[in-house]
Amino acid sequence: MNSATALIARVDSILEQFTPVDQSWKYSQSLGGWFEDKTGYESLMTETLSLLEHIYGKSHPHFQRAVYWYNQHSREGLRSIQGIVQGTRANIESGFLINLEIKITIDIKTDFLATAREFADAGDKDPAAVLASCVLEDSLKRLANRHNLEKLKNQEMSVVANGLLAEKIIEKSTLSSLLGFRNLRNAAFHAQWHEVSLESVNMLLMFLPVFIEKHGV
Repeated sequence: MNSATALIARVDSILEQFTPVDQSWKYSQSLGGWFEDKTGYESLMTETLSLLEHIYGKSHPHFQRAVYWYNQHSREGLRSIQGIVQGTRANIESGFLINLEIKITIDIKTDFLATAREFADAGDKDPAAVLASCVLEDSLKRLANRHNLEKLKNQEMSVVANGLLAEKIIEKSTLSSLLGFRNLRNAAFHAQWHEVSLESVNMLLMFLPVFIEKHGV
C-alpha cells in the first residue's frame, strides 16, 4: 500500500464517523444545540485536526478553518469540517497533494544545491560534497519509495541504484553515473576529506539538477 492509498484509507475511516456524530445532534429552544455523543464528537475532531495538520500544516487555511468550526461546537461546524475532509480526499485521489509534495521537495533540494554551489565556487569542497551527497541519497530513496520498492528501503546507495535499474526506472547510463559518485558520497559521509575533490563535487552538482527534474524527486 503506497502512501496516497494509506492516506485515503485513513480519510475514509474518519469520514465514516461523521454521520453517527451528526445524528446525535440535539436542539431545544431553552438549551440550544449540543452533540449527545460528546465523546464521539471530541474523538472525531481530535483525529480530524491531527490529519489536517499532518497534511497541510498549522498555518494552512484548511486547518485554520477546521479549528474555527471546531470551536463553534455546532452542527453547521461539523458539516463544514466534513466538507474540508471530503475535499482533501478528492485532492489526494487526484494527485494534487502528491504533486505539491514533489514541488516542495524539489524547492528544498534546489536551495540545498544552490548553497552547495556557493561553497564549491568558493573552493570549500567539503561542505559542498556533504550537501550534494545528501541530495543524491535522498533522491534515490524517494524514487524507490515512489515505486513502492520496499526491498530497497534502508539499503546502501549502490544497491538502491541497481534496484532502480532492475525495475527499469533508470537507464544504464544513469546507473553508471550514480555508481561513479559512490566514492564521493562515502568519503563525504565518513569525513574522509582527502578523498573529496572539487572536480568530483562539481560533476555531481551538474548531474543532480538534471536527475531531479527528470524523475521529480
